Amino acid sequence: MRNLLRVLLGVFTATLSQTTDADPIASRHNPLCHKAILCIRYIIDYILIAQYQVHTSGTIQSMKDYLEDFHKHKEVSLRFRGTKSVKNAPKQASKGLHEEHQRLLALDDLRQQTPTKRQKLQQELRLETEELVHDFLTTGAHYNFPKRHLISHFTDQITRYGSLLQYCTEICEASHKPLKDAYRQSNHINAMPQIIRTYMQAHSFVMWERNIHQWLTELDHIPKDIHDVIHPMRTNFYLPQDVSADLPRSKLQGRMCNKTMYNIQILQAIYEPPDLQTLTGSYLRHNHPLILSEQLDSDVARLMDALLEAVNILQVVLPTFNDDGYNLHRMRCTGPNLFRKQDRRNDWVFIRRRKATAGTKVTGGLNCLIPGKLNALFKL
Repeated sequence: MRNLLRVLLGVFTATLSQTTDADPIASRHNPLCHKAILCIRYIIDYILIAQYQVHTSGTIQSMKDYLEDFHKHKEVSLRFRGTKSVKNAPKQASKGLHEEHQRLLALDDLRQQTPTKRQKLQQELRLETEELVHDFLTTGAHYNFPKRHLISHFTDQITRYGSLLQYCTEICEASHKPLKDAYRQSNHINAMPQIIRTYMQAHSFVMWERNIHQWLTELDHIPKDIHDVIHPMRTNFYLPQDVSADLPRSKLQGRMCNKTMYNIQILQAIYEPPDLQTLTGSYLRHNHPLILSEQLDSDVARLMDALLEAVNILQVVLPTFNDDGYNLHRMRCTGPNLFRKQDRRNDWVFIRRRKATAGTKVTGGLNCLIPGKLNALFKL
């Protein structure tokens, strides 16, 4: 659940974006979308900071600020808090209002008006209907329920008794999983003795493995038969053997056939991304501002014919939530190929904006991050 919160904002923002599998959002709803993104961002930041193992006065103040900002924007989702009876009322009201509007538009006086005036009147009637539905949905809706009120006491609880992780119920919930797995492995007939036997067997193997790990840390000379069975563990670390912990880096994997894609022009024809030549020129201008325009054009021309290596996986090393190790994230872009014989895959990623110049500040609901979809992965 903690890891889910780290990607929830990106998924929510991508859902609000105009994609091919969803109807475009009307421009008049853009302020509501921005407000919804801010609301989700503030409550997620509040929950993530509340999960810190160690707190300071700065983190406590940040929690208070995030909760206050959440209260400022939470009314954007108030219309979805209504009960079933509340949600049925606006349907009947909007249906009656729609019939009245149709009778009004059918009058002879309105038929003789210009199309522009009729269109303006229809827009006003539509806004009137939306306001009526909004009033029905927000009347009686509130956030006054126990779980919502409970989070307002987190800061006082942390100040008095320490981190909230000591009250986490995930440890108890995780203890149920081995018993459920043991039940699935049984024949479901007189399952209790089978569950106990399977659970004790698994527990014995875990204790045996932990004892060997402890011996590896204590013994000066490791017997060969033990050393061949199991290698020393690296605690709080989840990287493969070939990735250094001191220097996390990105890595491209999954090479595609070089016979079909050997330069940018062929890649653009197969993957059909936006204009790669213009983007390559923009990239050079931003990263090499001292290059002359004539030299820049020739560099772009040479890059168009340069050999490239197309891949379908970008492997990124990210620190864990508590900064006690690293996790490996794989972002995929399969291009024209199908992912697991089902559909093409173009993962969504966060792109950090260029740093603001001195004296300016870049703000936004996503804290200077832009969601984007991978169109192609290649290396020149």
